Amino acid sequence: GIPTFQYLAPFVPASDTPEVRKLYEENKTVAVWLGFIEGSLTKEQKVFFDRMQAKFGSSARIEAALAYDDMMVLAAALKACPSSVSVDAECVSKNLSRTNYQGVAGLLRFDEFRLSNRPDLLIRVKNGKWEAAF
Repeated sequence: GIPTFQYLAPFVPASDTPEVRKLYEENKTVAVWLGFIEGSLTKEQKVFFDRMQAKFGSSARIEAALAYDDMMVLAAALKACPSSVSVDAECVSKNLSRTNYQGVAGLLRFDEFRLSNRPDLLIRVKNGKWEAAF
C-alpha cells in the first residue's frame, strides 16, 4: 500500500503482465515512460502500427515508432554529409543538432547539446490499463 516509483521499462513483456499491472495499480506505482501510451495513438501512429502488424504479423511494441524515427533522423544526417569510406562524426553531429523531423512519435528536435525534445511521461495503471499519471 506504499506508493512506489518504477523507472525500468514498464512495457517489457516480463513486467507487463496482468499480475504486475495489478500490483502497480494497488500500490499506486508511477512509472517513467518515453514516447506515448498504447490506446492513445494519433491517426498517424495507428497507421504505422497497422502497417507493422500487416508486414510482420504481430503487434509492434511502442518503441518501434521511436526507433523508426531515430533511424530516419540518423539516415538524413548521414545523407547530408559528404560521401566517403568512413563516417564524418562531426558532420553527422552538426546535422543532428539541426534536426526538425516530424515523425511517427511527433516532432523530434535536438538542442545545441544534441539533447532531444522527447518528453518523459509519468504513467500509472488505472482499471488495468496504462494512462498518464498527471
